[in-house]
Amino acid sequence: MKLQIIKMMAIATIATFSLTDAVAQIQAVNYELKYNSTTGLHDCYIIIKKGSAVTMRERVQFNSQISVLVPTGSELEVAQTYMPLEDNQQYGGVNPIKWKVEKPLVTPAASPRLDFYSITPNLFPSAFYNDLKEGDRVKLFSLKIGTENISGVRLFNKAVDPDATALGMKGRDFNNSFSIGGPEEDYVGK
Repeated sequence: MKLQIIKMMAIATIATFSLTDAVAQIQAVNYELKYNSTTGLHDCYIIIKKGSAVTMRERVQFNSQISVLVPTGSELEVAQTYMPLEDNQQYGGVNPIKWKVEKPLVTPAASPRLDFYSITPNLFPSAFYNDLKEGDRVKLFSLKIGTENISGVRLFNKAVDPDATALGMKGRDFNNSFSIGGPEEDYVGK
């Protein structure tokens, strides 16, 4: 009888760990771009929609892209970075990685009133987030955007914005993406 109880407890423990492992990885994220009237900057956040990341392997930043559209002629630069952090494998990191602005696509024929900017993380050295869980909202970086038209600044939306094959887009893909803990695509936004 005792042996049977021990076997049942072992099976329950293994099942619990298997279920925990199955939902531990981040599975869905979204971005938010919000104007901060106090600083005059646009803050970019990642929102964890599904899953969590608690192990070193799950918390490592893989390739990502955040595409921001601005009124034509507006200048854009990364003013400050926050996450993820270099040397943060054991949660001791203090230096955020650099997010870099790729060469913009200015006034493409498919959308002549907008300039398209792509912002990507520098992946060397590797960088890690702190523990993440569903519902977390983490600031990645702040943008300084030279425009009076604050309401004209927004994230790329694949439902309404031109794709890489549209006139004047020069084959450039501005779809937002995010990968953490592996190469799988975790971005589920528009």
